[in-house]
Amino acid sequence: MRILADENMPAVARLFADVATEIRTVPGRTLTPEQLAAVDVLLVRSVTRVDAALLAQASQLRFVGTATIGTDHIDQPLLQQRQIAFASAPGCNAAGVVDYVLGALLAQYADNPAALAQARVAVVGAGNVGGRLTTRLRALGLAVMVCDPPREQACLPDQDGVSEPCFVSLQEAFTADIVCCHTPYTRAGDWPTHHMISADLLQQLPLRALFLNAGRGGVVSSAALLAATRARPDLRLVLDVWDPEPDLPLALLERAVMGTGHIAGYSAEGRVRGTLMLRQALAEKLDLPPPELKVQDLLPPVPPLRLDSDAAGAEQPVAQAWQLLQQAVLQVCDPLGDDARFRAALHAVPAARRGQAFDQYRKTYAAERDRRELASVPVERAGLSATAADLLHRAGFAVHS
Repeated sequence: MRILADENMPAVARLFADVATEIRTVPGRTLTPEQLAAVDVLLVRSVTRVDAALLAQASQLRFVGTATIGTDHIDQPLLQQRQIAFASAPGCNAAGVVDYVLGALLAQYADNPAALAQARVAVVGAGNVGGRLTTRLRALGLAVMVCDPPREQACLPDQDGVSEPCFVSLQEAFTADIVCCHTPYTRAGDWPTHHMISADLLQQLPLRALFLNAGRGGVVSSAALLAATRARPDLRLVLDVWDPEPDLPLALLERAVMGTGHIAGYSAEGRVRGTLMLRQALAEKLDLPPPELKVQDLLPPVPPLRLDSDAAGAEQPVAQAWQLLQQAVLQVCDPLGDDARFRAALHAVPAARRGQAFDQYRKTYAAERDRRELASVPVERAGLSATAADLLHRAGFAVHS
């Protein structure tokens, strides 16, 4: 079995070696039809558009897998027509995105992290990522509204199996202090999300509100974001996804208080989990042996995180707990460092090469950062108050005695 995979997918060799006669890795954005000739299995990420043009010479193709939650880059009807099995990796990087969002929010509340608990939050899109984010933020005591018309209409439960009690309209969501967008990207159906967030809607946000998009860039145009921030300079943008990618307008990056290059879900666990989910799907769909390795087998252990509880001050236990949470999350996620590296990468090249710099930033991010999910990071319990230990646990850390 010949396998062709995106070069940015980790652990492909270890997970697929037992079922492959050949494994090749290539840049996903520049994949050509000629490269798919005589290929049995194609493994991609969101940068590869899998359509009739790409598959023109893929006469032997039996399986296409995308190590992503989103599938708008895959022509699924075409695959069904050609009887090519397909799988995605829903939820593979959801925990990593939630960690990224929590880090970004704590970074924006740097002077008083405990004030984050008083913010009104709206999560737009409550699927794998948005649902987990809602659960995490509520566990930390935040008031969270949810806007997800398809889930509301279908009466779908949240990630904990509980019916969502706080569905709101998109207009009401934009009355919140913080709006986090995690919708899929769709152009058709009852609830298309293409450019669904307008400049007018953004301008309805309260003073100093924060709009964060770590979902799909196409749900809000760059023109709308630029128009809104020109009319309302007080608005804060945190953007990990862009419209378009990879050639994003530098003017929009300059308007954002934090900008990164589509890496919110790039935790080590999330990336490996995506590859593993495709290996499991391949086994099921083509009747092959299942993988024996698990995520933890493919990653090194994480050393315990030690926090400076003295520096946080103990006179106010709740405030101290939030300061320690901020300290812990930013040590692991470092969104400010990610932002600085992204800006430096794009400013270092002429406009014609900005798209290449964007892709290179994503390609090297995992190796340079090796960001782990909070759930994999043990925190030493010694020296922490009960309030701080509980808050760290609610945020997702493994707090050890």
